[in-house]
Amino acid sequence: NAKIPVLPLVKGISKTKQAIFLYIIAFVIATLSLTIFGYTGYVYAAIMIILGIVWLKLAYHGFGTTDDVGWAKNIFKASLMIFCLTISLNFFLI
Repeated sequence: NAKIPVLPLVKGISKTKQAIFLYIIAFVIATLSLTIFGYTGYVYAAIMIILGIVWLKLAYHGFGTTDDVGWAKNIFKASLMIFCLTISLNFFLI
C-alpha cells in the first residue's frame, strides 16, 4: 500500500534469497576483518565463524523451501540474534 519498492516485489523471491546469501557472506567477512586488523581476538573470530556458518546454512535452506514466509521469518529472527550476539561478544571479549 505504501508503494515502497522492496527487493522481493521488484526482483522476486529467488533474487532476494540470492542477495541475502551474498550479504551474509559479506557480513561474515566484515566481522572476521575485525580480528585480522587487531580490533578483536581469536575467540571472537571463532564464535563468529560458527555463527556465520549457522546463518549461511539457514539461508541456504531457503533455496529449497516452498514456505518462503516461514523461511523469511526464521532468517529475520536469526539475523537479529546474530547482530545482538555480535555486539555483546565484541563488548565482552575486547
